Amino acid sequence: MQDISKSYLERVVGVKPRRYGLKKQKTFLYGAAAVGKSSLAFLHSARYKKTLYINCADSRTNIESANALILKSFLEKNLELLIIDSYTPHISLPNLNHIILIADSIAHCPQDFKSKKIHALSFEEYISFDSKNLSINNLFNLFLKEGNLPEIQTLNPSYKITRKQEILQLSLKNDFDIFCSLLTMQGQKLTINHIYTILKKTHKISKDRIYPLLQSLNESGFIFLLPHHTSPSKKLYFYDFTLPLCVNVERDFLASLENMLLLELIAFCERYECESSIYYGDIGEFISPLGIFIFLPFSTKESIESKLKKFSFNASHIYVITLNFEGKGTLNLAHTKLEWEALNFIDFALEFSPQAKPSHLKH
Repeated sequence: MQDISKSYLERVVGVKPRRYGLKKQKTFLYGAAAVGKSSLAFLHSARYKKTLYINCADSRTNIESANALILKSFLEKNLELLIIDSYTPHISLPNLNHIILIADSIAHCPQDFKSKKIHALSFEEYISFDSKNLSINNLFNLFLKEGNLPEIQTLNPSYKITRKQEILQLSLKNDFDIFCSLLTMQGQKLTINHIYTILKKTHKISKDRIYPLLQSLNESGFIFLLPHHTSPSKKLYFYDFTLPLCVNVERDFLASLENMLLLELIAFCERYECESSIYYGDIGEFISPLGIFIFLPFSTKESIESKLKKFSFNASHIYVITLNFEGKGTLNLAHTKLEWEALNFIDFALEFSPQAKPSHLKH
């Protein structure tokens, strides 16, 4: 096996920090394709002088030779950090305190490892990756158009869509065509059986295949099957909110904005160390440990209150995320007195903090 550690770890120079901080411990990084798992490990490796990186997906990697190299490096005390990319249980791990394993799924996480699910860029991270000193509004417009995958920001515009297609094809393999069909369902209210019924019209699939596939995609973070707060239906979202543009010239703009908001809420839940259990409600609101949020992009006070008159969840406050409006108001509903607060997305993504720590938060 070729020792490719140095060539890979040279990438650390161009890697930019994320909100995720890795500790010196046994860590299992998992998540969807191209969210930055390997780059995060490379950045962490800068703390060490003796790092061995092995990518099991590299065609040059022979597992037997890799195991021999790991053992030799460990016995010769020439190993401070071991990074295994595309981890397989066939790799023999040494009794080393500092190991990072990287995979798409949590399925093969060893018991003594701390698992950490990695997501694509939040908007705050996205603007921190900017090297052209663009204005915040220009960055937001690019974010809306191009999405939140780290490497896409650096590519030539004409290659960005085809690169996303390549990422999905390489990662999903035989499931790529099915995933492309799922992309047309962004933000729709569905049951698992409904998804199966739609897919079987164009794909030769069985329930025995589609049910485990959806579960696997959900667990790894490719998709989010967001539950309703009371009914069995779910809403389907994706780890990059612009992925539907990979299969369609146009997209459902509101569904894409909802998807973008959901990803920001997941990032906030991680930041405030609270449970990331999020549900959707009857008027399209997201019910989260940090509050209730709804995306109404082009709003006025009148249009907000007209929409919120249909609000039926038992709560006294809701955040309205917009593209063009800020304000506050109170609405007397039949079942509650509802206070609403409108924030434009940029301010929400960069400055939001909960008014009071929810009970789910760690102290």
